[in-house]
Amino acid sequence: MFQLKTLSGKLDKIVFPTFAFILAVFLILLIFHREVVIDEGVYLYAGKLVSEGKIPYLDFAHVQGPLFPVFYGLLNILFGQDIYVNRIITAVFGLSGLIFGGLIAKKLGGKNAESVYFLFCITSVYLLIHYMVVSTYAITSFLLYSAVFLAVCKNKTVLPYLMILIASAIRLSVLIIVPILAVYVMVENENKKKTFWLLLTITIIFYSIIFLPFILKSSELFFYNIFGVHFSVMETGERFKMVIDTLIANLKDYSVLMIGFLSSILGFLKIRNSNSDKIILLYTVFIALFLSHLLPVQSRGSYYNSLNMPIVFIIIGCIFTKIINTKLKMIIIVIILLNFVEQIVLVRKNRLVLSEKPIEKINSAAKYVKQNLKESDILLTFNTLLAVQSNRNIPIEFAEDCFSYKGD
Repeated sequence: MFQLKTLSGKLDKIVFPTFAFILAVFLILLIFHREVVIDEGVYLYAGKLVSEGKIPYLDFAHVQGPLFPVFYGLLNILFGQDIYVNRIITAVFGLSGLIFGGLIAKKLGGKNAESVYFLFCITSVYLLIHYMVVSTYAITSFLLYSAVFLAVCKNKTVLPYLMILIASAIRLSVLIIVPILAVYVMVENENKKKTFWLLLTITIIFYSIIFLPFILKSSELFFYNIFGVHFSVMETGERFKMVIDTLIANLKDYSVLMIGFLSSILGFLKIRNSNSDKIILLYTVFIALFLSHLLPVQSRGSYYNSLNMPIVFIIIGCIFTKIINTKLKMIIIVIILLNFVEQIVLVRKNRLVLSEKPIEKINSAAKYVKQNLKESDILLTFNTLLAVQSNRNIPIEFAEDCFSYKGD
């Protein structure tokens, strides 16, 4: 009996690093074979402009929080602007965010929930593809899941709340999580009045430092960039149709996960325990982000919810491993396999992974540009990734190409 327990303990210790290693390998492979998207050039070029002293919103268009181009601006200064280097750094943050999700699952549901969580991660290819591409998902997931981990597992107050504030200044949809985490922290804290005033003070100071300078300098440009450009001028009926279309796309693309999520609610009502308040926080965070990603904005799609789908993995792991006995645990395996098939179909449908290295095409064109244009020359192109890889500047109005706010 002693030997069996010892073996079980040793196996438990290798589960986490094994899954983390597999995740890392997948992300590394995706770095070199993931199709290039417009956003990567846009955000890397925005970082290049910040590193050169340009200010987002005021000098060039930017549709996310101001800390995002600052983040890639710092990376540009420290490591350069090569897309491979930035994809690797982005993947490190993405992997770290997913690992924090595993820590949450283990804390709330034990080693079985942890294993289920990681099995969902490594079979969710469509989701993983968004955790190494140069966009907001990786760094935001790192801040989101580490903040939730600190809040639910370590009973911290200020640090997780500050991390959510930072995340909201990177990806705007996270703004909806700020009051949710604030309420959770206050409810869990004995001195609720003191906590309320502390969090309110932190919020006012933080957003004043981050957003007020832009508002004072040019409120019209600032609010157009972060709100106006996202919402098309259209009738109410068209907006409603857009929301319904986006909802249907999400339900279709994540059908297996959404069925598992809805089923878990019934399971949660059956097994309420000491972690119920923490599970409720996870449900609330997921639903809030899911709804925020249904907003009728110009750029939308099911890929937005790659940010919060790992929460579903945690919930399914925590709930299903408690309500399903040993004989029926094959149900979880079937769900994971079905999810894998669905995710592979999404990857193929969107042609997100190529056998060739897509960045090599950009590098080939960049080499030609370097040979024929001086560094001081302006490159006339909408391809911001070409500008990044060739280390050339383009007209400032082209900085965020399809998101640009200047009519000419």
